This record gives sequence, C-alpha cells and structure tokens, in this order.
Amino acid sequence: MPLPAQMTVPPPIPPQHNFNIPRQPTDVVYFDPTQQPSRQPLPPREKKIIEIVPPSN
Repeated sequence: MPLPAQMTVPPPIPPQHNFNIPRQPTDVVYFDPTQQPSRQPLPPREKKIIEIVPPSN
C-alpha cells in the first residue's frame, strides 16, 4: 500500500494578545476595579408587564 503524499501544513499563526504576562487558564486572577474604564450608567429601561399564561398542551 503506497503512503499518501506528504501535505505541507503551514505553521499555526500565534495569537495576538495585548497582555504583557501570559498566564495559564488555571492561574488565579484578581479583579481590580480601579483598573476598569469608567462607563456611563445605562439609562433606566421601560418596565413591561408580562402576562403569565398557562401552558397549552
């Protein structure tokens, strides 16, 4: 049985990250609220009354 022709596979493109410290998915990450960008609070939304209907089956 002849071997299949070798296919040339391009090397994977390394992902572009803006992080300066690579970390493992199991590393502990601490949330610092002082480093968060300040956002405007969302305007209050209109409240809708949802009618409760019994299932019809």
